[in-house]
Amino acid sequence: MSQAIGAGKGKTIQQLHGITSFSGIRTGSGEDKIAQAMYLPNCIWVNVRGSRFCPEDLNYDTALASNSTFAQGEYFYAIISKEMAENLQASGASFYGVDTTVNYEPTVPLFSLDEGWEGFIDALDEGVTNGIVFEGETAEELAENMGVNPENLAATIAQYNADCEAGTDQILGKDSKYLTSLGEGGYYAVKARPMSLGAIGGVLVNSNLQVVKEDGTVIGGLYAAGADVAEIYNNSYPLIEGVTLGAAFNGGRMIGEASAAYAK
Repeated sequence: MSQAIGAGKGKTIQQLHGITSFSGIRTGSGEDKIAQAMYLPNCIWVNVRGSRFCPEDLNYDTALASNSTFAQGEYFYAIISKEMAENLQASGASFYGVDTTVNYEPTVPLFSLDEGWEGFIDALDEGVTNGIVFEGETAEELAENMGVNPENLAATIAQYNADCEAGTDQILGKDSKYLTSLGEGGYYAVKARPMSLGAIGGVLVNSNLQVVKEDGTVIGGLYAAGADVAEIYNNSYPLIEGVTLGAAFNGGRMIGEASAAYAK
């Protein structure tokens, strides 16, 4: 409505928040079993070049995780070994020293620590059938099925395994307690993607929260606050909860006072 009378339009950004699989099941429901592999910090994440791009324990901050994966393009892959899948199904994540689960919504844990991941391997195998999980007995076979460069992926896994043996992630600095060698095969690769809470964008305002046209001309009597303001963020969603709410409270106070004065 404000744009219809000439209000300037600011940039729109995505609120990136979390990662999910291509299963079509909402991860936050706790029902997406293959997503457990993506949120396990002991897995590795690789992009379409077959290279790691961030420490996988970034999964504990859903905004950081989604922003880093979004930078890789439309999708990425989370890789675990088949031996890991078997141990997780039998014993849960604590088998690999994981003592903190990821609560996405915010009380729904995405994986079990001490209980076996029942049905995990069946879910992965079903994902293979549906083309959203890939498997291979060697790194090269896995890469071929994923559609990434076999030499690159083999080198990535070899480097990671060596770092696990040494106890230090020399490339990305993941916490050493999550360094679990992927071994010589076989492997599962879960196709994954970043999630968006929605878009934030709006109209242009000046420092008094008066709505302005593209040339900066004030539209008299029209104010905007909160998420209706285009430049509340610059180019990414911040990592501090409640920032939008704070801007809405304070902006509402400012334009309440200003509009009252204008009405008089």
